[in-house]
Amino acid sequence: MSEPTVSIVIRNYNYGHFLRDAVDSALAQSYPHVEVIVVDDGSTDDSRSIIAQYGSRIASVLKENGGEGSGVNAGFAASHGDIVIYLDSDDTLRPEAAECAVRAFDSGVVRVQYPLTLMNAEGQPLGSDTPIVRLPPDRMAAYTLQGIVIERAPTSGNAFARRFLEQVLPMPEASWRICADEYLCTCSSFMGGSHTMTQPLGYYRVHSNNVNAAVDVDLKRLRAGRRTASS
Repeated sequence: MSEPTVSIVIRNYNYGHFLRDAVDSALAQSYPHVEVIVVDDGSTDDSRSIIAQYGSRIASVLKENGGEGSGVNAGFAASHGDIVIYLDSDDTLRPEAAECAVRAFDSGVVRVQYPLTLMNAEGQPLGSDTPIVRLPPDRMAAYTLQGIVIERAPTSGNAFARRFLEQVLPMPEASWRICADEYLCTCSSFMGGSHTMTQPLGYYRVHSNNVNAAVDVDLKRLRAGRRTASS
């Protein structure tokens, strides 16, 4: 059996000052079967000139601004991987991230999550990792239905099976201009198993423009989006 391909989709909007770090970390993966896709969501800074400098080493999707859900959809449409990692452009991956994620998947797993080491705006580690609660999928789903917020990995700390993403994407873009990872992670609780790793596989950058990864789950909005994606 051939080894799975991993697509690392970097979503960027006006993070040109961080973008090189993200792209370089994706290109430096130890796993040999990786494609790197950068989706630029209508940046007005120098992001697109930075993207152009990578040439054929990456695939680029240059689009008008549409928000996070739009970027997720566009990145998936351009990808070919059996496993997809959405990397925020202010975060980075460790070289072994793709390889470790591949090993963690089996036939019943649709999402692998892993901690990220916190770093400051300058890229210096802060000495702690993003919190993750380890729960069986059935308990995760039950808590979600009750509106209980469970600590989970932020966007860059997740790898998704393509077979899962094909069922839930495209997501409704108007409803998910922010916190698109909420949609993906919550849907995964109801649509297959997940695996939580203890080893940090990347770095989460803490800076003034972060959107908090721990958000309340809007079940009404999620269900509406799920029906749209399934129709």
